[in-house]
Amino acid sequence: MADEVEYGFTKNMGNYQSERLSLRVEVDDGELPTEAYGRAKAWVMSHLSVTVEEINDAHYKLADLEARTKNKSLELERVTTRYNRLREAFSVMGFELPEDPADLPF
Repeated sequence: MADEVEYGFTKNMGNYQSERLSLRVEVDDGELPTEAYGRAKAWVMSHLSVTVEEINDAHYKLADLEARTKNKSLELERVTTRYNRLREAFSVMGFELPEDPADLPF
């Protein structure tokens, strides 16, 4: 079983700076490592200049951004497929559209 455990947390402070605080504690006789880990985590969280609410807020914002990014990627894929189909249809009619829509003259 583990003799000691450590918990650490790093907070981005902005301007390319971060704050890190960690604590290593010994596992007491009869104590589970998960209990010692909980003690270390509680101490770190109480001494950091970050709140649990800030951590949760950041977690939810990250999850939202990841979901929106995925949705935008899917939307881009659909639009790209549609544009390529339009290019093919216009080509059959004798009109050539550029491969990159940014090169359209309008």
